[in-house]
Amino acid sequence: MIHNGEYYPLIKAFGGQTLNISTKTNTHINPFDSSLQYAKNDKEAIKEKSEFVLAFVESIVNGLSGEQKTLIDRCTNNIYEEYQLHNYNKEYEPDFKKFYDELLRQPEMEAKNLALIIERYVTGGMDIFAKKTNIEIKNRFITFDISELPQSIQTTGYLVVLDHIMNRLHKNKLEGKSTWIFIDEFHILLANKFSSEYIAKIYKTGRKENAIPTIITQNIRRCNPK
Repeated sequence: MIHNGEYYPLIKAFGGQTLNISTKTNTHINPFDSSLQYAKNDKEAIKEKSEFVLAFVESIVNGLSGEQKTLIDRCTNNIYEEYQLHNYNKEYEPDFKKFYDELLRQPEMEAKNLALIIERYVTGGMDIFAKKTNIEIKNRFITFDISELPQSIQTTGYLVVLDHIMNRLHKNKLEGKSTWIFIDEFHILLANKFSSEYIAKIYKTGRKENAIPTIITQNIRRCNPK
């Protein structure tokens, strides 16, 4: 369950585990985590990860040019291909810092400009998504509370948690488990084109991973495409 803090009585009643994702806690999820080692088609898995990274960066930048999209796709491919070439060695595991460094290695000035825009989220005061994943799942009922994230990166927080769950689905499926996903305040994910496409992907492909998603919102107007 992903929520904004309203479900604590329910979580307590069922003995669930809460993971607070905010700039005030020491709980981190690396948005570049992947399940490539479980994928049957490496190229398709990297393509899907590239689509997520587009949504992730767009939620921070709030608008990407065609050049920036190309650079993001190129850099994402580069860091994941290196990870594969080194047989998924932890030392080469992609993260936001490696993506940032790869941007800086590109010859185009647009890459340098994009790196400057995201710098505060990599090495500055908003570096919550530049850390290695350190959460430990110890319960069947897991909730992710993003209520204390700054409003400017709530969409980003939703995307990072959802992608972490999608990675978890691969492992659950191998163990013969189905996964129920409840997403509260769903309208936040409609804040940009890429995040809304990503949530659509979860509905389209999640069922193949034994996912049972449910979305919750009180803001129907925000969900109207008009």
